[in-house]
Amino acid sequence: YRTIYLGKYMNEYPRGVGDTYVPPGWDEWYVPVRGQYYDLKINDTGELVDYPGCCEHYEADLEAVRAADFIRRAAADTAPFLVYLSSYGPHLPSTPALRHQTAFGAEVAPRTPSFDEADVSDKPETISRLPRLTPELIERTDGIFRDRLRTMLAVEELMDTLVAALEEAGVREETYIFFTSENGWHYGEHRMRWGKTTSYDEDIRVPLFVLGPGVPSGGTVDQIALSIDLAPTIAQLAGATTPGFVDGRSMTPLLLSSSTPFDGWRQGFITQRWRPYPDSTAGYMPYWLLGYRGLRTDDYLYVEWDTGEFELYDRGIDPFEMDNIYDTADPALVQSLANWLDRLAACSGGACTLAEDGS
Repeated sequence: YRTIYLGKYMNEYPRGVGDTYVPPGWDEWYVPVRGQYYDLKINDTGELVDYPGCCEHYEADLEAVRAADFIRRAAADTAPFLVYLSSYGPHLPSTPALRHQTAFGAEVAPRTPSFDEADVSDKPETISRLPRLTPELIERTDGIFRDRLRTMLAVEELMDTLVAALEEAGVREETYIFFTSENGWHYGEHRMRWGKTTSYDEDIRVPLFVLGPGVPSGGTVDQIALSIDLAPTIAQLAGATTPGFVDGRSMTPLLLSSSTPFDGWRQGFITQRWRPYPDSTAGYMPYWLLGYRGLRTDDYLYVEWDTGEFELYDRGIDPFEMDNIYDTADPALVQSLANWLDRLAACSGGACTLAEDGS
């Protein structure tokens, strides 16, 4: 395969490796080493290219042009190819392209039942001590929401450019396209301002769209998929063997209409954020500085905080995770979920697949 990586790479890149460093495995590399949306310096496969100032060169536009060019060249050589494109949008500071700065002027952040939740007394202290959102904070939250939507307009245009390049090269019908996000985001749910890092669904649930040969148009799949499934899936579709150390499982049986009916799949997974809890004399700590580990299933969210506090939500009747039933739930249920979480936290290799399946 001929490969190219474009856009945001690992956090802190290129610290410690140098601005011209290209990780092994990538034939072409087009990654900013300075800037995010405008005023960019890009490592172009070992050569540094400046795109200074604002507002001629927008990050997503540059990536669209380069990715489309790569597709045309690879298709002309009949080489199979992989394009990994990681746009900055909608990452903070969520700077939209100049042409999109006034879009979505009337949009506001989702007002779910958990938005600025009236009663958080059943939550761990790191949440229960949060004050109600002020009008100023709500206005700021809505502004961030609008800016994030605006950055996604350039991502939408980028996707249009890529699909058009595939069509022009005559390889659209042979190509799989995966569209997803690296994390979720909350906008005022449970009184939290804006951000991520919690186990609530707003922070851990992301979109996943797949197009390609054998994938039914307009179909949906209910099984739980994780980002760790992407590598095994792509490897199988490409005819490669997934190394044993790789986590996750191939989603191919779920995606392809020609697959044999698939009965087994994961029933739960671990969600966690590692952060050593300081000495108790440190007192109250904000939620974004605390560690936790949780178990998410179709039916429940069970969370153990480093503070020794717990959460349990019955998602069948409480999908917005507002009523913490840990203190009143059947002790046998709580113990079962705790044991399952222990197995997930301690597993490695194939044992993790079994643990996710509830074995």
